Amino acid sequence: MVRTGKTALTDAAERVDNASFDWPDSLALRSTIADICADVLEISGVARSPSALAFDDVHARRVADLAMYLQQHHGGRDDAALGEFIVRDDPWHALTGPSTPVAKS
Repeated sequence: MVRTGKTALTDAAERVDNASFDWPDSLALRSTIADICADVLEISGVARSPSALAFDDVHARRVADLAMYLQQHHGGRDDAALGEFIVRDDPWHALTGPSTPVAKS
C-alpha cells in the first residue's frame, strides 16, 4: 500500500518534470494518496491500540498530522471534478453530448 503511494508520487514527479502532468492528474493522485493515508490511519489504530495515542507523543503527533492532511482533502468535490474532466475528454460524450435529465411524471 505505501509502496503504491511512493510509486504514484515518483511517477507524478517525473511527469511534472516533463511537463506532462495536468490538473486531472493531480486530482487523481491526491485521491489515491488520501485513500492510502486513510488506510494507514485505520491500520495503525488497530495495530497500536488507543493507548498509543494517549501515551506515545510522537505517534500521536503523526496521527494528528495525517488526520489534518486528510481533512484538507476535498474528496467528493475533487472526485466530481475529475469525473467532469473524464466525461469531457470521452469521445462518446463528444458525439452524444451531455446527458439530459429524465423528466419525472
